[in-house]
Amino acid sequence: GRGGDIHYMSVCDNDLITRIALADVSGHGESVTLISSWVYASLRAQMNSLAGNDVLTELNARICEYGFEAITTATILTYDFGSHCLYFSSAGHPASLVWRSAGGWRRLENLAVKRTSNMSMGIQRTAVYEQSELTLKPGDRFLMFTDGLLDAESPSAEPFGESRLLHLLTTLNETTISSHNREILKALSQHTGGAPLDDDITILAAEVR
Repeated sequence: GRGGDIHYMSVCDNDLITRIALADVSGHGESVTLISSWVYASLRAQMNSLAGNDVLTELNARICEYGFEAITTATILTYDFGSHCLYFSSAGHPASLVWRSAGGWRRLENLAVKRTSNMSMGIQRTAVYEQSELTLKPGDRFLMFTDGLLDAESPSAEPFGESRLLHLLTTLNETTISSHNREILKALSQHTGGAPLDDDITILAAEVR
């Protein structure tokens, strides 16, 4: 009843483009259901395009019509198997993380030339979202998540935070990608003392093959 996370993964007609979308809706159950259907429809309609930022622009216009109670953050990653490029766009969402053998883990951040480039959806109808790209190689990894992960607090009210997450990820570089989510959730439970979480948490880890 307090909102919810949405996640989708799909491929284009020729299996050359993979797109993953992760969103966090601040509204109530009805808002989550409605916006979830909009995310799905927009992703499906534009699946053969590399422009994930166009999906955010379309969704923002629809959410603005719904009202402030449906403010949504989202991030969209698109991988092109032909060029080995990862395209990424964000709307007020925590930055995804990427690991490349040459440089370790870092944030995926847009250039943010436009003032509205990373604005949450549902605030300004004319918001312009940007897209950046990064070339990846087999073995490179990336991690997407919602803010419930970073905001989860310890018994002393200390957030889990991005620094703690990055430190943990560096210890997992020699492990399989399938272990990442399990180890993150284990560390999160230790951090919170096993207490019930106040927000939804969605984590998605992937590796380029």
